[in-house]
Amino acid sequence: MNNLNTQKLREDVKFLGNILGQTIKDQEGEWLFELEEKVRLTSISMNEKNYDDLYQQLNILFKDKDIHQLELLVRSFNTYFFLVNLAENLQRARRIKEYEIDQKTDKESINGLFEKLNIKDINHNFLDFLDRVEIIPTLTAHPTEAKRRTVLEKNRRLFYLMLKREQENLTPFEKDFIERKIQSEINILWQTNDVRLQKLQVMDEVNTGLFYLDSVFYDSIGDLYQKFIYTFKNILPENYDLPAFIKLGSWIGGDRDGHPFVTPDVTKQTIILHKKHILDLYRNEIENLISILSISELRINNKDKLKDSINLDISNYEQIFGLDSGKIFIKSPTEIFRVKLSIISEKLKQTFEQVGHEYKSGFNYSNSSQLYDDISIIKQTLLDNNDKALVLTYIAPLMFKIKTFGFYFAKLDIRQHSEIINSTVEELLSSVDINHDWQKISFENKKDILTREINNKRPIYSNYHQYSESTIDLIETIKTIKWGLENIDQNIFENFIISMCCNEVDILSLLLLLKEFGIYTIDSEKSNLKVNIVPLFETVADLHNIESVLESLFNNETYKKALKSRNNFQEIMLGYSDSSKDGGILTSNWELYKAQNVIKNTCNKYKIDFRMFHGRGGSIGRGGGPSNEAIMSQPLGTVNGKIRITEQGEMISTKYQFKEIAIRTFEQVINAVFVASYEPKSIIDLQKEEIWFNAMEKLNDISYQKYHEFISKPDFIKNFQIFTPIDLISKLDIGSRPTKRKNTQSLKDLRAIPWVFSWMQTRLVLPGWFGVGLALSKYLEENREQNLEILKDMYQSWTYFSTFIKNVENALGKSNIGIAKIYKTLYNGESDNNFVEQVTNEFNLTREMVLLITGEKELLDHQSFLQ
Repeated sequence: MNNLNTQKLREDVKFLGNILGQTIKDQEGEWLFELEEKVRLTSISMNEKNYDDLYQQLNILFKDKDIHQLELLVRSFNTYFFLVNLAENLQRARRIKEYEIDQKTDKESINGLFEKLNIKDINHNFLDFLDRVEIIPTLTAHPTEAKRRTVLEKNRRLFYLMLKREQENLTPFEKDFIERKIQSEINILWQTNDVRLQKLQVMDEVNTGLFYLDSVFYDSIGDLYQKFIYTFKNILPENYDLPAFIKLGSWIGGDRDGHPFVTPDVTKQTIILHKKHILDLYRNEIENLISILSISELRINNKDKLKDSINLDISNYEQIFGLDSGKIFIKSPTEIFRVKLSIISEKLKQTFEQVGHEYKSGFNYSNSSQLYDDISIIKQTLLDNNDKALVLTYIAPLMFKIKTFGFYFAKLDIRQHSEIINSTVEELLSSVDINHDWQKISFENKKDILTREINNKRPIYSNYHQYSESTIDLIETIKTIKWGLENIDQNIFENFIISMCCNEVDILSLLLLLKEFGIYTIDSEKSNLKVNIVPLFETVADLHNIESVLESLFNNETYKKALKSRNNFQEIMLGYSDSSKDGGILTSNWELYKAQNVIKNTCNKYKIDFRMFHGRGGSIGRGGGPSNEAIMSQPLGTVNGKIRITEQGEMISTKYQFKEIAIRTFEQVINAVFVASYEPKSIIDLQKEEIWFNAMEKLNDISYQKYHEFISKPDFIKNFQIFTPIDLISKLDIGSRPTKRKNTQSLKDLRAIPWVFSWMQTRLVLPGWFGVGLALSKYLEENREQNLEILKDMYQSWTYFSTFIKNVENALGKSNIGIAKIYKTLYNGESDNNFVEQVTNEFNLTREMVLLITGEKELLDHQSFLQ
């Protein structure tokens, strides 16, 4: 909000706060409003003072209050901050609009991209580049996304009512009417349960994902491409068919790693819902076009292809449903666009009704390409009659949606743990007497056996053998993939992800299973692998093994044959969350950076096209941070026009809940991917690169050692449970997935998501900074003046390092040691004072080092609006 008027933001907060205050008085009484105000003012006055005093003063206010009264107080503040976030989103939307109205260049927008690329006229290198670009945000269900769908819907209504309230030339009655609607929504919000009263089911999460797909993504995508075409109009050929370089992925209903409730039936229900939702949206849009395109054939020329298409459709319809039945489409015979659109609507209707059923009427669409071809005939007829404006306004956006969403809406990934995949293969091999104590067989022998069995036509699965529950579940999952590819859409599944992938055996094991159940077919002349096998490297040790794993795979003739059927394309996923939990924030960041260089170099060596899939979370401790900066900080040549990024639960609502902000998010990602990929140039000379890399290696070693000493102490788990609400978080009904992969007290089995969420609740935000301060200070001890100059140079000139330091600074800015210490007082048993001292010392040291490198006086001086 730098240099922009924030008066409207303050006015919105005051307006919404006043309505909430009145609601509290009306619904609960003056006592609650007065208590809330006392707590608020006390907290503000003590903000920069001793938190022990604040805690004591608050305790005095709370001492005579029962649990119900305290729950209402918490609800008051929760609702208030909900409305403050709404006001901030309104301000974001205003800023976007202000930039465009004033024709200011926002460096992260599509306009900013156009200026950065500096292309003056039609450039065939750029057109070739557009054909290669693939940007795939991938939605995940996140256990820390606590908002109910009904609350999300209320938030959307409030957002657009507030925007409507800002319209000019409203009459006093109109403004009063809008404000009464806003008041009604806030009243209802107060009286609505903001948390679920029962455990969330997977299909609830699927429906929440569909809420965003239906209400935001579908509407945004057409406008986004229109904006791109408008901005680049002078360097795109006439009637250029812009590729749909944005696609959507999803894990919701497909990610079964440690999630027993994601069953094959759930996955099947999910893909059926995906197809039904997108077909319904297409049909609604077609019905809208029927009301618009009233063009008479008597007023146009060049219509023969359209009329031929109509005649063929009617002939096909009458062959199925009887002579003269096609007359239902000809209500106004001369309005041929309406006739064709009515036919398209009927095909979509019948396609919708047949989803999930074996029966097909014959008057339906087998795939989205057939729908696209029908719309293309309408488009060309309009262009032939000089109706370009109509095409750009109504037809082109629909065609972009079809190219983007197909008949699947978002491609569903399947993810399963490598242990489950390996145990399934072990059991199948044992059932046909191939496996002679699989656990004792050497690694090389396992690879040989798997390679041989992949090429063997003899099945290893029998319908008459009794398999374990986990093996049956994985087999049925693979069968569901085959069913979906054949009955829903040939692109509904693109990736099978192996979580905690360690070696080639994990990957070859999955290839064997896919071959066994028809996802990979192989014969003497050619092979056909219908999904990508995507290894997910998550721990620091596994990141170190990437080069040897890829080298082995790319030299394996059997795997090379499978890869060739995917056009020599390999996707590799990198796990930010678990590597951070495993090695700490600095080690995780640096090892991931190095791993990307290894992937790029190895794939280039074997002439393998590749795409990185970044498994980033929302918080800094899980690889989060601004998308544009994150992409720009990747090693040179690793983005290569292709990227997948997870968009996780709590961040989906932040980035995509409103169309205006969703388009802005897309623009930022497009901007970064294009700049990082189109004719990229290194800004680092080789001498500096060597110095900087050596510095990072030293920092990495120190930080890793410090972090591991910290988490390896015998009483660490106990202290973690004392200082964070992890035990309560595991009981909350805010996600369908268990907080642990296994029911143990091991940090290894605790998911990274509740790990980070727990520290966030205490306001320590420890995973976002711990281990950084000591590493930087030890590095300076070697040669303070010289090494400080190196660090400052890295911060000023190296996007990777500056992004890392800014993210650590952001995490420090969100931290509050005073509040964190109060959590300790909630524990009745004995606790470790050394733990508090160690954490506090590292926090203060990290803060000192960051300010030294950035040259700032206070944290976040460069982002003062966050302070």
